[in-house]
Parts: sequence; structure tokens; C-alpha cells
Amino acid sequence: MNILQLSPQFPFTESDGGKKSIAMFYHGFRNEGHNVTFVCYHDGEEPHHVAAEHIYCIHHSTKNTLLRKFLSLFLKKPLYLYKHYSHTLQTKIINSLQGNHFDIIHADHTAMAEMAIALGAHYNIPVVLRLHNVEWKIWERYYQRLSKFNVAYYYVKRQSTLLKKREIELCENVDVCLTITNKDKELLEQFVHTSMIVTKPFGVNFVNKKQDLLHSHKEHFTLLMATNWAWRHNVEGAEWFIEQVLPLLLNADPNIKVILLGKHLPKNFLKYADNNVESIGFVENISDYYNSASLFISPLFVGSGIRIKILEALSFGVPVIATSIGAEGIELSESDGLFVSDDPQQQASTILNLLNNPNEIKRLGERAIHSVKKKYNTQRIINETLEVYHKTIENFTLQ
Repeated sequence: MNILQLSPQFPFTESDGGKKSIAMFYHGFRNEGHNVTFVCYHDGEEPHHVAAEHIYCIHHSTKNTLLRKFLSLFLKKPLYLYKHYSHTLQTKIINSLQGNHFDIIHADHTAMAEMAIALGAHYNIPVVLRLHNVEWKIWERYYQRLSKFNVAYYYVKRQSTLLKKREIELCENVDVCLTITNKDKELLEQFVHTSMIVTKPFGVNFVNKKQDLLHSHKEHFTLLMATNWAWRHNVEGAEWFIEQVLPLLLNADPNIKVILLGKHLPKNFLKYADNNVESIGFVENISDYYNSASLFISPLFVGSGIRIKILEALSFGVPVIATSIGAEGIELSESDGLFVSDDPQQQASTILNLLNNPNEIKRLGERAIHSVKKKYNTQRIINETLEVYHKTIENFTLQ
């Protein structure tokens, strides 16, 4: 099978959950012997990759510039989609791909849907849209948390309305929608009636994972938080935890500490150093931190899709405490090591109970590894997805 994969970003550093989710299918398809031609946008110096002969990086910025924001006030197309598609970009891609033959298009994110549909018509092949999130739901949750006295409320609400209408239209014009959670699938099914909708979650690899749990690290009562801090809602969630939950923990035990990892960590978090918050930022290898953490924290109040870092933490045997939106879409429970609460007092109580019971953390960690292996296995997800693709191509040729 010859697959054309479209991505809004170059993912092969795999330095955050979003990139890992894109790269999972690229590597998975290739490992199963299929040809993958990968097209992505980049802004700045062209990235390098060992397999560059089938990777095409199109220079194009998708930043929310002041000009784009201003123009979006007058456009009937949402900013999120407007900045990812143009006829000029489509022509650039087609010219770059001259001589290639494709059987199907795999587009990552709603951002690439319009481009995928246009290229699908050009090559006369089916299109699969991989929905990492239902994007309009994120915007909806965002404006609902804003005050009506805030001018941003009206801007974000309008963008949400525009995006919902267009995202539904795009989903109706592809052959298959791959959602990352059943919750997203159920939401789409309320509006989309012409396309197949299938849930294929993120898969976790279990290669070289250290699973000798809790040999000494519980002594230090370490809470780990890792994310891409460029997204403002991750920052707001962390601030909520540090300001609302952490003081309750420190009142009970002053030895508890929080470690912050991830790209683009704001310097503003340094002000929490006296509250046992260690701001480290990006690290090349997060495995050692997973192996030494007592618990993983995922506070989020705006979002959609799935938090890949939660699955990673659980796959290392680290129980997770998350908000309801942080844990949304992950079909695991407290018995699997995933605890959910939006209340600071309840989160603090859960964390303290666990930290004071290391044997329970160990038991939950072992259960978490087992559950994630069973439900979120990469190889099974890739094989099931390829079956969908083969059937889609077959049905398309019969039309």
C-alpha cells in the first residue's frame, strides 16, 4: 500500500505527545512493509531526517500572527483552518510529489483535512482523517471558562462556532474519520452521517521500559508533571494545581515536591521554587523521571482527545491523578491507577493517601502496566487500522 501522510508539523524528534501520535502511524505503517510518503509544514530551517527521500517539508508558517488574528475578525472561515490551507500550498505539494502514486491519504489533525480532501480529489483516492482532537470542542470549553466581560470571550466563541460548522463539513467529506477516543467518536456521530467513524487510540510501546517498581523513590514523595507548555491551557492547569492543591499537600508533609518537565516551560514557574516546585523543562530522556516519580499529575480544564503523557506514565507503572478533562477518553479507572477529580481538597486527599501507602502505589503501578499493555498496544492498533484502510480502498475502487 502506498500511503500519503499529511501533517501540520515535523514530528520526528517525537518530543511531545502530539508528535508521538503522528509518528506512531508513520513508523507503524512502514514497519508493516507499506510505503509512506510524508508531507509536513515547517517554519524556518528545513528539518533533517534519516529517511529524507520520502519526507517532504513544505515551508509554511502556521503561527497565529497579529495580521491573521485581525483578518479572522472578518472571515467566515475559522483561523485554525484558514492558516493551514491555500491553493498555493496545494500546488506546492502536488509539484513536490510528481511521479508518486498513492492508494490512500492519511491526514493528521483537522488542520490538514481541507488539504487532504483537495489532494484526494486530485489523485482520485480515498481520504482518512485522523482526529487527534475534536477541535471545536476545545474552543468551546475555552470560551465557556472566560468571563462575558472579557472581550476574548466573544472572539473565541465566534471561532468555536465557525470551527464546529466547518469541522463537521470536513468530516462529512472524507471517507473515514479515525478518532482517538470513543468519547470523540460519540460526539462526532451526533453530527456526521456520511463517513465511517472508527476509534483508534494512541498506542504505547513497551520496549526498554524499566518495570522494577518502587525500589526507593517513594521516600522522596516526588510528583511529576510533564507536558508541552506552549499550550496556554497546560500552563493554567499547572498553576491551578500549584496554587490550589500543593499548599494542602505541603501542610501535611513539607517533603513533597513537584517536578515540571517539557518544552517551552515558562520562567514564571520559577516563582514557585520556595514551594518545592522544581522547574526543569525539556529533557532528552524522560524515562528516568518516570522511573523515579511517585505519582504523575495531569491538571487540565480545556481540551479534547487524549493525554498521551498519562498513558506513558501508567505504562511506566506510575499512578496518575488527573482532572476530568485531563483523563477524558482514557478508558481506565482507579483500579488501573488513574484517579480523577476536579476538587483541590479531594485531589490532595487522594495524593496523600497514596504517598502514605507505597505498597498500594506499587500494586496500582503493576496493574497500570498490565491494563495499558492490553488496551493501548501499538501493534494491535496499527494492524486494525491497516485493515480499515484496505477495506476503504477496496470500497472506493468499487464506487
